[in-house]
Amino acid sequence: MENWNDITSRFREECSNLKPGELASTSDFRLQDSIAALELMDPKMDAGLHVNAKIGLGSLSEAIQLGLKMHEIPIAEVLGIMDDIVMLYVTWLQGNSLALTVYTCVYLHDVNKLENIPLKGFCMSILKIIALTIDTIMRSDVYDEEDIQLARYGFTMQDDKTADEVIELCRNAEASIGKVFPNESLDLRVALSHRLKFVGFVMQIFKVSPKTSNIQKSQKLIEKAKQELDSILSTIALGTQMETEAAVKPFERYINSHLLTPTPPKKIDFISRAEAYEYLKKEVTNIAAATTITSCNSLKALQDFFKLFCRRSPGILSRSHLFMIFINLSGAENGRSLEEMVTEASLDYHFQCPELQKALAAGDQDLCPILDFYHKQCSDVFHELFKIYCKNRARQWRKIAKFFQKLHTFASQAHDVTVAVKAVWCSRGKDVPYSPDFRAFSHRITLELSVQYFLLGFDIGIFAMHEYHMVWYYLDYLFGWIKQSLSDSILKREASMNAGNGGAVQQQGTGKKKKKKQTDKKTARKAQNTKTLKDTLVHFEALRFMVKGFLLVSSGALLAELIPTCNEFKFTSLETLYNHRFAPMSHVDFPPVSNYEVYETSTSLKHVPNIQHTQVYARAVKHFEEAAGRISTLLSCPVPPSPEQKTDLEALLKVAKTNIVTTRLAVAQPDSKKPLQFDFSVHGEHPVIRYR
Repeated sequence: MENWNDITSRFREECSNLKPGELASTSDFRLQDSIAALELMDPKMDAGLHVNAKIGLGSLSEAIQLGLKMHEIPIAEVLGIMDDIVMLYVTWLQGNSLALTVYTCVYLHDVNKLENIPLKGFCMSILKIIALTIDTIMRSDVYDEEDIQLARYGFTMQDDKTADEVIELCRNAEASIGKVFPNESLDLRVALSHRLKFVGFVMQIFKVSPKTSNIQKSQKLIEKAKQELDSILSTIALGTQMETEAAVKPFERYINSHLLTPTPPKKIDFISRAEAYEYLKKEVTNIAAATTITSCNSLKALQDFFKLFCRRSPGILSRSHLFMIFINLSGAENGRSLEEMVTEASLDYHFQCPELQKALAAGDQDLCPILDFYHKQCSDVFHELFKIYCKNRARQWRKIAKFFQKLHTFASQAHDVTVAVKAVWCSRGKDVPYSPDFRAFSHRITLELSVQYFLLGFDIGIFAMHEYHMVWYYLDYLFGWIKQSLSDSILKREASMNAGNGGAVQQQGTGKKKKKKQTDKKTARKAQNTKTLKDTLVHFEALRFMVKGFLLVSSGALLAELIPTCNEFKFTSLETLYNHRFAPMSHVDFPPVSNYEVYETSTSLKHVPNIQHTQVYARAVKHFEEAAGRISTLLSCPVPPSPEQKTDLEALLKVAKTNIVTTRLAVAQPDSKKPLQFDFSVHGEHPVIRYR
């Protein structure tokens, strides 16, 4: 027997001299050699070598020979089979393979051999729903590999029939329930009818929903589908569970093993029937919310809609429907294209230069091509941004980080447009009092997206607790720039409106009623835009006060050693962590990056003599009170917020008020050593502070 020596202590001693990122290697054994040591296709090493071995049933024909029921199936068993197929469909929607989920149902391999008419109609409908799902998701192109697997494995999905034909077959199947099950109870037959009606409505929703011209019809179908789901959930116990000891079952887990890759598939977490229908109910509700995007008639409204919608954490199905409706937005009643809204927002942003609008209206041969190019680039930017909002939350984080590079390119193009417009005016010898800088519009987009990027990081749990302090500092820095930008715009607009009112009075004296009416419309539009900007400023101020409160609480907690610090981790430093976390900000030209030295100087309490953490907490209370006051103002506006905005503001108000109470209690207990915790259950982006 060989003698083994314990080298643990020596190994740790040698490793202590290595810096982060360094690897120990010798000339005859390197990283590549260690990876190559795992031999693929070796029966002893490769766990997936024999995965294609035949297990269980191999085909529907074999199952029929062994006694699988095809005609006289009890109604309770039919209900159970339907519910299990729906469960497998939802499991597929959650990112698993069709071969390991839906197509483990033996009946779906050839539904034409099935003789039970209601079950046959249901199976045909499910196959068509899968085909419509794949088509919608592929056309929207907002999916990623972790969202869903679209491989069809050569299975047919009623490709020879249109959606209308399958819907008609489903109605015929529903009509045949009384004939097929004449002696069954009314409750069982009604439960079966609800399931067939539901899949029929789902097919109609797929057919109608992306067409914005039929949006009202789509909303009615969605409401009917929700009602059927409520009925199904109340009758879900009527379906029998499959007997595990049955000789031949309608579901065979390994029937498609020959289609799989040699490597073992990932573990599938199957959900219950009730959970599957609840998931579909949530998705149908999200699709209903997606249809309301047609009421958005401005770029600001579109931005707010996408931000609030993605906070619902919608599934791939509803996200795909939303983007399909969005790209067909101009087809809705009173609908407008994205380019129209972007052009209007851009011209409104540069309201101090009415010559731009006049040039577009008159078809200026020199300025129109330049401005059209700029607005096209701007539309492309927002189109890509809204597509990012339709990604899953984790992908949004990564996509936005890369999107900052596109914004940098867009800002460079905006600068070229600014130079070109100025050159045209100079060539004409025209003295324009205000020459627009088109980069300013891109800077506003960058600022708001930067805030969204870091708040999203809180929502999906990207940051560790020892990073919260620096993220809140950077958010406060960004909110400062946003406040300055919005305040300047509001002041300039009010000055412009006051100057315009003087002109309107003069026109009234000259009796030019037509010009006066046009002036009144412009003044009303300017007043409405100014009001919207003021509400936006109040909202950002509320968020900034909230962030300032969190920053002060975390500063006090660091002073009292109630939360972990970066120093507790051996192989990193706070500066390295800061530079890594805010690296995406280096891709944008505005605002300038706030470096680590500024952060350290601005937030360090070491230079403040004899300061206590309770004093810092007391300052935080005032900021939470300011935030609560501004949120209450927004909730009591004459123009009420949308239901989604109201829900979000109410959650923010609850967070602010709870933090006021919690922080006051912390001030009253200076000797308490209870650890500080941040609870994001009330609002995903702004936590409730707890001491436990």
